[in-house]
Amino acid sequence: MDEDDAELITRLCTRAGMIMEDTSLLAVTMIGRDEGARTPSLITLSGAAFTIQALIAAAVALDQHVRK
Repeated sequence: MDEDDAELITRLCTRAGMIMEDTSLLAVTMIGRDEGARTPSLITLSGAAFTIQALIAAAVALDQHVRK
């Protein structure tokens, strides 16, 4: 695998991990949120999950591409 490709895969996964870290407190404190704060929090978590999925999918696609 090319060094640039390996670095990009690492960066994609690192960014996904950073988003997980940034939103983890929001996720684990959901039980203490009042009804008014729940919906915005869920929207934030949903957006983060979508972004994480896209980053990991890009890393997988690149990994599969360079292995061919």
